[in-house]
Amino acid sequence: MDVRLVPFTEEHLDRTFEWVNRGDMNVLMNWPPRVTPEEHRAWFSRISQQHIFAIEAAGRHIGNCCLKDHDHQAKRAELWIYIGDRENRGSGTGSQALALLLDYGFLTLELNRIFVYVVGAERNAEGLYRRAGFRHEGRLREHLSINGRLYDAVYMGILKEEWLAHGKQEAGGSST
Repeated sequence: MDVRLVPFTEEHLDRTFEWVNRGDMNVLMNWPPRVTPEEHRAWFSRISQQHIFAIEAAGRHIGNCCLKDHDHQAKRAELWIYIGDRENRGSGTGSQALALLLDYGFLTLELNRIFVYVVGAERNAEGLYRRAGFRHEGRLREHLSINGRLYDAVYMGILKEEWLAHGKQEAGGSST
C-alpha cells in the first residue's frame, strides 16, 4: 500500500479528534479519557513548532506521527506515531510510516538520535520499534497513570548510524 506523510493541517483535525476520544487509543498514546473540542484546538495551536505529519494510505488519512522537542544542539527528537484507523492496523502501514519519519529525521533534519517511550502494556508497539532497529534503553516502573491504572514506560532509541546499518541489512546489503 502506498503510504505517505503529509504536513498536518486543520483538515486532519476532525478525524484526529475522533481517534483522541476513543478508549483503545487512550492507553496506546497515554491520553486523557476525554478531550474537549477546545482542548483539541489548543493542542493544534501548540504543535505548530513540531514536525507533525498526517499518515495517508491510498489517499486517506489513517494516522499521525511527529518528531517533537527537536534539540538542535544535541541532534535528537522524540517520536510518536499511531494508526488511528482500525482497518489499517496490522497492515504494515505503521512500519512504512515509521520508516518515512526516520528517514525525514535522520536525512532531512540531520538528527543523530530519535527516541520513543512506549506504554509498557503495548507489546505490538514495542515490536514495531524493535523491527525498525530501535534498542531498549530503559524502563520506568509504574511511571504512567492511564484511566486510574499504573503502567511502566519503556524507553527505546535509535542512532543515525544504527538506522543506516539497519536499512542496509533490510535491503539485503551489509552493515559494514
